[in-house]
Amino acid sequence: MENKRYFSNKIRRKKFGNIFSFSKFIGFMFLFKFIFTNLIAKNEIRNLDDYFSEINLVVQGSGEKQVIFNDFSVTPSEVLINGVPIDTPSKTVTLEGDRNNVTLRFDTQIESCYQMFFNLVDIIYIDLSNFDASNVTSMYWMFRGCSNLVKINFKNINTNSVKNMRGLFQGCSSLTSIDLSSLNTSNVEDMFYMFGSCKNLEYLDLSYFDTSNVKDMSYMFSECSKLKAVNLSSFDTSNVTNMQYMFWYCSSLKYLDLSNFNTSKVTNVASMFYLCSSIVYINLKLFQF
Repeated sequence: MENKRYFSNKIRRKKFGNIFSFSKFIGFMFLFKFIFTNLIAKNEIRNLDDYFSEINLVVQGSGEKQVIFNDFSVTPSEVLINGVPIDTPSKTVTLEGDRNNVTLRFDTQIESCYQMFFNLVDIIYIDLSNFDASNVTSMYWMFRGCSNLVKINFKNINTNSVKNMRGLFQGCSSLTSIDLSSLNTSNVEDMFYMFGSCKNLEYLDLSYFDTSNVKDMSYMFSECSKLKAVNLSSFDTSNVTNMQYMFWYCSSLKYLDLSNFNTSKVTNVASMFYLCSSIVYINLKLFQF
């Protein structure tokens, strides 16, 4: 009887021992997974903190392509092609296939975007949603001559410090529409030729624009020959001095409401509506000459 009780207790202790060991194993695995996951998370955070900005592009065509204008002052610290880093980051990459995703990473804060993508006709898409523009004061000619560019993503961008948007989209002749609701233009002083020669642009909603500090709007929409409608309802033009050729050759515009325009400081309106051959109505209610 005692032997049976002894063996029964022994089996029970063995079972409890097995359960306890299994519990320890599960606990260890959970702890390992927790530590490992946290290490990965910290590593990812550290990697993200290594860069101030990331710009994603879609570039068409194969062979050697410029992804940043040669005279642009900053070279990316890292360049990835379809998610794979290249050995020597530069402003020129060698691509294969019809379309490639190119990622540019910068470990310095950029203060000027002057001619950043100037005349780079192979870029068809630009995503600036992870671009730190908080110190940028100039976007002068940033996309000028990007004639095959069809879309730009400005979501989340901080343009609070930008003062110059001169010729920002000049010659972007493949753009048909563009969402500019994320742009803060409250400190911008120069919008000369901002949308000039955007020959396929059809609609523009600029009702989000704060133009209270703008002085130059000359040639702003010139040669936008397919522009059918433009919302300028929020425009404060009280500091503008130059509006010459502002709507020159906007030959598809029929209606233009400028009833909120204050022209008290404007000294030049030469050829403001020249070659607007489809215009049937313009509201110039507050215009002063």
